Amino acid sequence: MNYEQEPRPEIEHHPHIRDLIQRQEKNVEDRNIHRNREKEKEERNKDIIEENGIELKEFWCNECSLDFAQIAYKQVDNWGLNACYKGKCECGKWVIRYITDKNRDPYWNESDKTVALSRVNAEDLLQPHQSGFNLMYKKI
Repeated sequence: MNYEQEPRPEIEHHPHIRDLIQRQEKNVEDRNIHRNREKEKEERNKDIIEENGIELKEFWCNECSLDFAQIAYKQVDNWGLNACYKGKCECGKWVIRYITDKNRDPYWNESDKTVALSRVNAEDLLQPHQSGFNLMYKKI
């Protein structure tokens, strides 16, 4: 026996085995992406189903810069992916409130009411860089 031979490489370093491992990891990643998409789709459908068909909603109109409440009608697109409430401003422009994509909802970003409400509580939320923070929250 010749004991001076090079040892055999570990099986994980073999090119065919590496390819197999990479393919399996890619399959797992693809499966997880598919599961996440299905979960998001189920959550969207749940949001759409739970909302009423007709409801009193607050709206913001860009044309006349007006906050107003009006009876709104739920509308779902043809594919059932997106839903919103639609109402009509006094100036004649259609305004919307998103059901499924609430982070894109213009009411929360542009409405004078929501801006005023956020300013009311801003004084209560002291940040560490503000002058009154050390008075309120002493170091322990």
